[in-house]
Amino acid sequence: MEGLLEVCSSMLDSRQYDKVIKCCDDYLKMRPRSGMAWYIKGIAHEKNKEIAEADECFLNGIKADPSEPRNYYARGMLRYNVGEFEDALRLFQISNLLKLDVESLFMIALCCIILGRKSEAQRALRAAIELDRKRTAAVAKRFFNRIYRDRKDVPEREKKALKAAIERLLKPKP
Repeated sequence: MEGLLEVCSSMLDSRQYDKVIKCCDDYLKMRPRSGMAWYIKGIAHEKNKEIAEADECFLNGIKADPSEPRNYYARGMLRYNVGEFEDALRLFQISNLLKLDVESLFMIALCCIILGRKSEAQRALRAAIELDRKRTAAVAKRFFNRIYRDRKDVPEREKKALKAAIERLLKPKP
């Protein structure tokens, strides 16, 4: 049965999102408490620009398997993208408690910067750097190059200010 979930996941790479959703639905009929299946289905909906459906999938995944960190992280990204930074922060923090990782720590830092919590942002970013400096730098670069740069709803000066704040935090302490 796990093989079916792998097939569902592999279809994401080939951008067959409607097939992924159907595949996950079939899997969820057999294993409705699979947090991973809900996550994959949610990602497919998100890629299809069906944000409400994606959010519902991630929420169902959290309810079905509260120990699966990916659903918290993905739901946090949805909240971040609509400017609900307090909710996003809470979701990233839960994700990070379940599985310590650079991506969650980086997003915690971003939310804290936006919310004016500089010391919390510094702690999160330092924790990410201690975990893996190169990966943290790569995550920061990817965030600014692929995600944040293309957002038209955020004023340019805010983008520059956030990037400068992250760059300051990423610099090693003497």
